[in-house]
Amino acid sequence: MKKQVKNLLIFVSILFMCFLTILGIRYISSLPYALSQKEKPPPVEEESNLTSEPVKIEMKIFPGKIEPKEFRAKSGQKIILSIVSMEGKHSIVFEGLGLSWLRADFDEPGETFEINFFAPAKGEYRFFCKEPGHQENGEEGFVIVE
Repeated sequence: MKKQVKNLLIFVSILFMCFLTILGIRYISSLPYALSQKEKPPPVEEESNLTSEPVKIEMKIFPGKIEPKEFRAKSGQKIILSIVSMEGKHSIVFEGLGLSWLRADFDEPGETFEINFFAPAKGEYRFFCKEPGHQENGEEGFVIVE
């Protein structure tokens, strides 16, 4: 009888550890971005923009399109980007030196990520959904830094 209770406790402990592992993996995979050790954002060009009002953008992702397709900021200006998945699974990434660490992954409709960052050097920076076939269907846009 004691051996059965001991085996049951071991079994329940293993199940509990599996549950915690799954929760941990789910939490880590839901983080909107990770900063690569190899790439650091370049210095901003205009220090005065660090004190200017932040740009607040509300982005929505639909199957086949992202709204808005582009938004503008000044180099060094803080950007508060709120991204909502309206339908389907999406994985939004940014291209270009200083922004490629940004990422937002969506598994279900209605999920929202808020990403705060400073606009890099002047230029155009592309963002797109890296799910297979999504960028070809129009799920892409640009951050234009002036």
